[in-house]
Amino acid sequence: MPKSTKAPGSTQRRESSVFRARCQEAYEKLKELISAHGATDIAKDLEGHNTIEDVMRAKPEMVGALLNSAWQLRTHADISKYFQDADKEGTVVAEYSQSIGPCRRTFD
Repeated sequence: MPKSTKAPGSTQRRESSVFRARCQEAYEKLKELISAHGATDIAKDLEGHNTIEDVMRAKPEMVGALLNSAWQLRTHADISKYFQDADKEGTVVAEYSQSIGPCRRTFD
């Protein structure tokens, strides 16, 4: 049987890369929705922070507000795909304790 040519941790890096891309996509949608729904204080604080990494580095105190906004907007068509119930396809989670697919993590 031939030895694997994969570098140790390569699968983890690939999954991490996919996760980061998905988080960035969600962040961009969330920024749009925050502005559209009149949360001007949050939108103003996010100006110039084009990536989620920018926010985490420069304004870590904003992460909680972003998470709260995401939860409140989770049923909106542009963001609901990030809050799909891992156990009920096509359903948005309703409780913090429900597993979100595909990562199967909960919001709490």
